[in-house]
Amino acid sequence: SKCILRADFLHCDPVEIIFNSGATEGNNTVVNSVRYYQFATGKKPHIISTLLEHPSVSDPIKELEKYNLAEVTWIKPNRAGVVNAQKIIDAIKKNTALISVVYANHETGAIQPIRGIGKLLEKSKSQFLNPKQIQNTKYKILNTNYPIFHSDITQAIGWENCEPRYLHCDAVTFSGHKIHSFKGVGVLYLKTNTPIHPLIFGGNQEFGQRPGTINHIAAFTLAKAIANLKKWQKISQKVAKIKKYLEINIKKIYPNAIILSEKTERTSHISGVVFPKIDNQKLLINLDQQGIAVSIGSACLSGSFQPSKTMLAMGYSEDLASSVIRISLSKDTTKAQIDYFIQTLKQVLSFRT
Repeated sequence: SKCILRADFLHCDPVEIIFNSGATEGNNTVVNSVRYYQFATGKKPHIISTLLEHPSVSDPIKELEKYNLAEVTWIKPNRAGVVNAQKIIDAIKKNTALISVVYANHETGAIQPIRGIGKLLEKSKSQFLNPKQIQNTKYKILNTNYPIFHSDITQAIGWENCEPRYLHCDAVTFSGHKIHSFKGVGVLYLKTNTPIHPLIFGGNQEFGQRPGTINHIAAFTLAKAIANLKKWQKISQKVAKIKKYLEINIKKIYPNAIILSEKTERTSHISGVVFPKIDNQKLLINLDQQGIAVSIGSACLSGSFQPSKTMLAMGYSEDLASSVIRISLSKDTTKAQIDYFIQTLKQVLSFRT
């Protein structure tokens, strides 16, 4: 399995590949590792992240912040839902231990400048290591291992170039089910010498980085799914055309609809659509009754739904952020299925309005 991951996808050393239960576990592993930074350096760790992150990144960071275990700088995106790479670099402090930026947002599909951030970060590190340039650089980085640069690439797998060396990342995480493996399996990639500590202890599996018996069947399905990614370049182009067809027809039946991040680079398979003055919870239920599955973002523990945090970060009102649905396509989505969706949506919207 690791040979396929190494050769066909990540192009890295097998010891840099850690199998786990998915991106949620991987993200928590990376974030919680910064707790060890203070023991290694004597300084409270500083984390840089964005307001676009999946809760499995943002929530553990907030926990560290809540208990005063880390200071955090949250970078806000622009109206298109994209963060500025230079703002990430400008936020670096002497004690910055981790920079975590999602590759593709899970609500809009907007692509973040991961490669640009990684290249700027490497440049700033090299400047710091050159004694002649130390006085000329404003990037005061503690040593070559920090900051760790991490990206959750789950929504980008199969649709974008996800090689860690291309992205200039120290750590990447993803879940396999996004590319049709079994659920409950994922990968944490760790570049050699990246100071990430295990989340759990008690065994030597995965080089001691993730103790516990591996789900070999699930890992095998992930390897098979990775092997099939070679076909996804053409599939991605097909899905992008289907998504464009979808969005054009949505605007025909509901002209006031807003396509989130429409003018920026997005993944081929995610469309975040706002239907002003339409209750997205009721819309979701009505579509579900017709056999159509869409999502409306995160639900709080009480069971009541919250406005989209991504949209609020982008500067939209709470009313609009409560009227958005996410439509996800797959490599198997057909034009006929989109036609059925449009027909059903038209009926539901006419009833709701």
